[in-house]
Amino acid sequence: MVVLVSSHPKETNPVCFEVSEGESGIPIFETVEDAKEFAEAYREVLGPGLEALELPNQTMAQLLEKCADKTEYVILNPKPKWTSGNSVWWEMVDIGPFAKGLCESGL
Repeated sequence: MVVLVSSHPKETNPVCFEVSEGESGIPIFETVEDAKEFAEAYREVLGPGLEALELPNQTMAQLLEKCADKTEYVILNPKPKWTSGNSVWWEMVDIGPFAKGLCESGL
């Protein structure tokens, strides 16, 4: 699994952004290429200097669990608007059960 992160000294923070009023999420991707394409498409919203980081499921789960107090959703493999037509539809799932499922997968 791949997440976009902004790296600061001694800390790696996953990108989290508001998708609708009062709801924010952390985008998770299947490939580094998908993450980079998304970061480029939404540079104005997400900011520059993001890195696509591929993590094993256990490590991803730990990272997401640390963010559960800041956001309640994970956005699964979001596509930039231009690749999905006129409207944007993203699959969002609760961060807690998603992270727990990653831990249980054992990968």
